[in-house]
Amino acid sequence: MIFSILPERVATILIGSKPVIVTFMSVVLGVGGANTKSVEVLKKDEFNQGQTIIINPKKKKIDESLIVFTKERSYEFFIKSSKAGNAHNFIKVKSGKINAVYKKKKQASNYNYFEGDDSIKIENTASYPLIINGIEVKRQEYFSKGIPLFISTQNKLPNESVIFVKEAK
Repeated sequence: MIFSILPERVATILIGSKPVIVTFMSVVLGVGGANTKSVEVLKKDEFNQGQTIIINPKKKKIDESLIVFTKERSYEFFIKSSKAGNAHNFIKVKSGKINAVYKKKKQASNYNYFEGDDSIKIENTASYPLIINGIEVKRQEYFSKGIPLFISTQNKLPNESVIFVKEAK
């Protein structure tokens, strides 16, 4: 799976009972948070010339934050427990950008989903705001490509739906 992460956006990593291997495009200088009773983050220079971290689950219920500092930039992640079929195994992280061209991929009752090479665009077609990955979307918003999107409405928060976005190129 490739995550093309836009600047100042948080990506969610879904973790099951097995470790998740995350590789970046540049050397990982350090990690912050997430070394708790729930997960352990391993960073060693021997892992892919210092470009890879391994996230080991220690508990079944995980809800943690992680910041990874690379030579190029920093990335923020939420680490959440998930069923084995939805959990990530291997993730390649690259810097994303807002694209100039998007292709419409899905039309739902309350939003349109557009896909670009490095990012996605969600257009809200409802008369109420949508909450997508914690961001209120009144008209349209851009999101990182490859990450899971959690979509809910302000008046129906328990009815959250998840879209798994195709990976970036």
